[in-house]
Amino acid sequence: MHNFFDCFLLNTKILIMRHFKIVLVLIGFLLIINSNAIAQMDSTSDLSLKEFFIHKNPEYESFVRGLNESRLIDNLDQTGPYTFFIPLNVAFTDLPFGNIDVLLEEQHRDSLQKVMTAHIIAGNYSIADLTSSIKEKGGLLRIQNIGNHQSLLFKMEDERVYIESPDGIKVFLSEPEVYDSGLIYGIDKVIIPKE
Repeated sequence: MHNFFDCFLLNTKILIMRHFKIVLVLIGFLLIINSNAIAQMDSTSDLSLKEFFIHKNPEYESFVRGLNESRLIDNLDQTGPYTFFIPLNVAFTDLPFGNIDVLLEEQHRDSLQKVMTAHIIAGNYSIADLTSSIKEKGGLLRIQNIGNHQSLLFKMEDERVYIESPDGIKVFLSEPEVYDSGLIYGIDKVIIPKE
């Protein structure tokens, strides 16, 4: 009887040790996955503006084409910080005057620069910064874009920050991406400055 009990205890210890090793391996695996995810999330923070756009080119290709054609990107890459509100490619397919290709034509260079600079403000503005400033200003925050054509209007609805476009459409913001000297928000609408 005594041997049976000793055998049972020994087998139980072996099972516990095996499961303990499996748990340790799983914890180590989860830590590795988590550290890789954090590294990937922060992988754009040390990129210059040009490098960021090259890295993220597929979803911002139309805006990058506009920045290149308007000859703004070199200046923006050397100065800053800036906060960008960049329309995704799909936003450029239904502009009042056609699509991005029309805007890129030589005779529309002034309009192109106005549209590009309407999406850029000087400084770093996180969602938290915008939220607190909107509340401090009584619900409406105006920030001049770098083209000095007009201010971007920031408001809140249901605790979410949005830009109110000149034509009254709400463009809601989600968390920005970080590049070495600024922030980049992806948005689903092109902001067309009023003439």
